[in-house]
This record gives sequence, structure tokens and C-alpha cells, in this order.
Amino acid sequence: MRIGRYEVSSLGKDGLWIGHTDEGLPVLARTAHRDDVYIYEQARMLGGLDAATPFRLYDFVLDDITELAAFVLTLPGPVRKLADAVSEGGPLSSAVGVARALESLHSARIAYRNVSVDSFLFSEGWGIPHDFSRASQMGTDENARLVTGIPYDDRISAQTRGQTSFDAPEVRAATFDGVAADIYAFGILMRTIGLEEQYGNLVRSMTHRDPAMRPRSMEVVIATLLAPTSP
Repeated sequence: MRIGRYEVSSLGKDGLWIGHTDEGLPVLARTAHRDDVYIYEQARMLGGLDAATPFRLYDFVLDDITELAAFVLTLPGPVRKLADAVSEGGPLSSAVGVARALESLHSARIAYRNVSVDSFLFSEGWGIPHDFSRASQMGTDENARLVTGIPYDDRISAQTRGQTSFDAPEVRAATFDGVAADIYAFGILMRTIGLEEQYGNLVRSMTHRDPAMRPRSMEVVIATLLAPTSP
């Protein structure tokens, strides 16, 4: 299939495609109908990612033939399912890759809000987020400090949210979410891929019911995962 100037093939999920640029750079494309306002919001958020981020925004396409809109992300290399990366390379390296991806999103003031094994691919040591249907932009306060929580958005609830087993208590209560909720979900992901026994204290702190009791950032989580001794 062709989307704009990109020849792409399906990754088996609705609206998710893999392809290459004319220069041979691997890319990931996420498509929606061109009338879907959310695809434009997602592209705007992704445009704020640091240039060093391996999955940064590369292009945005409006295809007149298919009537699709697509944001196109760079990739560091070939991709595989996160579940396959866990099986083939082990859960720790996969968890670190996902944590690095979340830290990059948070640094761009993006709350992913959709952490799960199925919402990431894996490439060259990085988790590659691909489903931004629940993502939101975080703001800053009057002192330009990051506001790490987002009031619950009824529009998102009505259109895209649903509930998943990775959702934090505050998300299920429909009150507040953001970085702390992503950290909670990452703790559930670590439990899901079999890291709870090795990192029990970390998983318990990340999945604490009180957001204030969780690690303050993914940077702290990464440092714990990479520490020479188990927590």
C-alpha cells in the first residue's frame, strides 16, 4: 500500500504501518481518516519530541487517494512486537527500552496514558509507542515548571479511553492522571512480563494507590533498573 510518498505494509493492527523513506530510513506510520481531528492533535504533540528521540516525528501526510491522514515516525532500526522482544532478549532490556521511551515522552510534556505490552513495539533497545489515542499534552505552571497531572478529560473518556488493567486508581476514578499514572501502568507492565520477583520493591512503589508515593519520574525508575544490585 502507498500512503503519500511512502510504500508501507501493515503491522497487523488497524492503522499501523511500517515502511521506508526514499533514503532507506525505516519509518512507522499511524493512519486515520483525514476528518479525524485526533490524528492532528497527536502529530502536534509528537512534534515536540527532542530531535535525539529515535521515534521522533518525521512527516505528516494527507493522502488524497486514500483520504487518510498519517503521522510518520522515524525508527532506529527493524521493529518487532514487545512480547517477542521479551521472549527473545529478556524482560529487563525490554522494560528499560519502554522506560526510556516514556521518559522521552514525559520530557516533551506528553502523558502516554496507554502503557501496555500491546501499545509498544521494540527496536534497537527502545520501546516504540504507537497508539497515542489516549495521550495528552501536559502544561506548565506560572513558574514554567512541569504540571505532571492532567484533570480527567470527559471528551477523551467518551471517544477513546475505555479502561484497561494497566490503569491507575485515579484513572479508574476518572479524576486525575498524567506522569504518575504512566508510572503506575509501567509497574503493571513490569509485573506482566515477569520482573516483579526481581524488582518487587520498585513494582510495589510504582503501583502504590497514592500517586504521591510512586517514583517521581521515569528517570528514577530507569536508574533503579540499571543499578548494579537489585532493589
